[in-house]
Amino acid sequence: MSAEEKGKVEDMAKADKACYERDMKTYTPPEGETQKKFTDPNVPPSAFFLFCSEYCPKINR
Repeated sequence: MSAEEKGKVEDMAKADKACYERDMKTYTPPEGETQKKFTDPNVPPSAFFLFCSEYCPKINR
């Protein structure tokens, strides 16, 4: 990328950053309760955890 092209891209980035910062000053997040993610304690382990439980002790020796 030539210096001239790079300068154009940097100018566009500066303009976009200024627009973003201006928009974020007036931004208000949507209201509402955040729901807690339900995690089931009885979920069986994934294949990755089964693999790790079998091979990690062999590797760490």
